[in-house]
Order: sequence, then structure tokens, then C-alpha cells
Amino acid sequence: RFTSSAQHEFISHGGGSASGNNEILVDGASVVMPRQGGSIAASPSGDAVEEVRVQTTMFDAAFGRTNGGVVSYATRSGSNELHGSFEGFYRNRSLEANTWTNNRNGLPRPNIKRRFYSGAIGGPIYLPKLYDGRNRTFFFVSVQKENIQTGSTYLNRTFTDLERRGDFSQTLNAQGTPLAVYDPFSTVVSGSTATRRQFAGNRIPASMFNEPGSAIANVFPLPTLSVAPRVGLQNWALVTEDRVPGDQYTLRMDQMVSSRQRLFGRFGLMKHATYIGGIPPGLELAGEDFRNFYTASLNDDYTFGPTSFATFRYSFGRYSSDTFYSAQRQDPKVLKLPDVLLRNAIFSSWPRIIMGENMVGTGGRVRYRANDTHSLVPMFTKLAGRHNIR
Repeated sequence: RFTSSAQHEFISHGGGSASGNNEILVDGASVVMPRQGGSIAASPSGDAVEEVRVQTTMFDAAFGRTNGGVVSYATRSGSNELHGSFEGFYRNRSLEANTWTNNRNGLPRPNIKRRFYSGAIGGPIYLPKLYDGRNRTFFFVSVQKENIQTGSTYLNRTFTDLERRGDFSQTLNAQGTPLAVYDPFSTVVSGSTATRRQFAGNRIPASMFNEPGSAIANVFPLPTLSVAPRVGLQNWALVTEDRVPGDQYTLRMDQMVSSRQRLFGRFGLMKHATYIGGIPPGLELAGEDFRNFYTASLNDDYTFGPTSFATFRYSFGRYSSDTFYSAQRQDPKVLKLPDVLLRNAIFSSWPRIIMGENMVGTGGRVRYRANDTHSLVPMFTKLAGRHNIR
């Protein structure tokens, strides 16, 4: 899909590079974001592309920052006549089969939907009685919208009702034998040997409960699968409802200054979001992600004569991303955490707690990222017989 972070993950055969190490140009301006692993900030729709050129090896020094290939897109401009196009695609769950994992665990089929729409329109700038831009000023607009609804299946272990009350008499260890729970305060060290006393009946007395620990255990969901309470054995399953909308907007303006000079500018915005529905509050299963890509370029072409011309190009790219987990929307006071932790937290959130043994975790992380790229490229070209000098 056009907003995917994997758009750049392809190998240009002949270039000798690994996946993702390619240069992507739109109207001569790079849209590669180096600090994001080579992600691209623009993926022009088919309706907006006039020409695509792929160079794998032996390209000249005008192209750099890659040991792979160079993919160049030339976008369309408007003309003296108004033209447009539209396409749509719709898919729903009617013809979708359930997954093997869901069938095995008695889970419902995800509600999968996909809607995709793309349209473009271009022509001259024409304002009746004010401005007639035919043969001079043109515009081209492209819009893409996509909304994918799908489901993710999560399988983890959670505390049983007995376990959250300190009763591990029914719990088995990873080998399938009764789990032994020891009193940590009964530790006796003799030389290099430490021994502890096992709790009677593998039940922890309520008087020994830690208030934050008990509060944390009680925010975990109860098991949903009928399996033996065993360490590492998954007893909880969830099918979420995920929405992944994506939008892309492109505007290009062209101005014929004279028979020798032409200006054009392009602005692009690509948006990607991930919404996760159905996750119990505070659990770390998946985060909601919001990404925005901005691109802009200004190009000035000037022809001095039949054998010499110049181009002056400025381009800008910006990538911003915010990632949130449901824990960031929860009150940490609910977990009875010590006041010293609450006072010194960078942001208000449930802490990230990962216990292993397939246990579902709590918390999450907040991630804010943004970086900009600027490029200024003046170029002069001279044709001399069979030679091309730049």
C-alpha cells in the first residue's frame, strides 16, 4: 500500500545493494528519509505519474547516496484542457476464511474490510473575467484514500482467579508437574547453598501480599481458554479490530514564465495511522501509530539555447511519527504505586511490566520522532557533439 513503511524495501538487481538501499526521486528531488532507514516520504499515485525511470548501474555522478539503483518519477502537469480520472476498490469479509490459529482456539473470523479510492484532476488555472491561464498556468491534483480494517490474534498467559488470590495449588510448572512456591523471607544461606521453605499448600498468605503487586495482578484479564493452569501455557486469546487508514494528497502548479523559462512547484502530504480496538486497558500488545510525511519542491528550468540549459531545484521532506499505547491513557495511581515513582515519572502512564513465560505485559512506550531533510541542487547542462557536460 502507498503509505507502508516497506515501500522502499526492494532490491535493484545489478546495483549490488541490500533491500532498501536505493535512491527514490520525484521530479528530480530525493524523497528518501535517511534517518528512517531509507523510508520514502512520497509514493505518487499511478494517475499522477507521467514517467518512471529505473537505473541499476553505471548512472552518472548526479545521483548519489546509494549503492543500489535509482528510481525516478516524473509527475504529470496540467494542460490546456481539464482532465480527470477516478478508481475504487472494495473488499469485505464475505469471501475471507478464518485463520488456522483462530479456528483451533474457537475464535471468530476477523472483520476484514478494505476500501481504496484514487482520483486526479488537472487543467489550466481559469478564473472567468479575472485570469486565463491557458498556455501559462496549470494545476494538477491527486488524492488517494485507503482504509483497511482487519483483526490481529493475540495468545498469551494471564493469571487465573486462584493465582491472583495467591493460590497456586492447581498451577503446574513448565514440565507439567505441580509448581512449588517458596517463601523468599525464609531464605537460609549455608556456605554456597541457599534453602527456602515452601508455602503450605502452595498458597501465599494474604498478609504477605504487596499492595502494588496485587493491584497489578488484578488489572490482567481472566483466562478465556479452557486449558490447565500451567507456566508458559497460553490461556488467554483476543482478536482485535484494527483500522489502518491512509491518505495521500499531491498538488502541482506549473507556470510558463516565457518560452525559455518554466517554474513548477509540488507539495505532497502522506498520512498513515493505526488504530487498535478491543485491547483491555493498560496491556502492551500493540501501539497506535500515527505517521505524517510532508514533501515540497520548487523547480526553475531555464533554456539558454539549443545546447545549454540550467535547473535550480530546492526540496524539503519531513517525517513525523507518534506512537501511543493504551497505558498512556490510564491513571498510574490505580496500581497503588509508590509516590516516589509517581512524582518522578517522565509522563503519566502505567509502567512497562514484562514477566516472561508468555505472560501478557502491561505498559508501553511513548515515541515521538521527527526529522527534516533539505536539498538545494543547481545544475547546468551543456551539450557538445556527443558529449554531455553537467
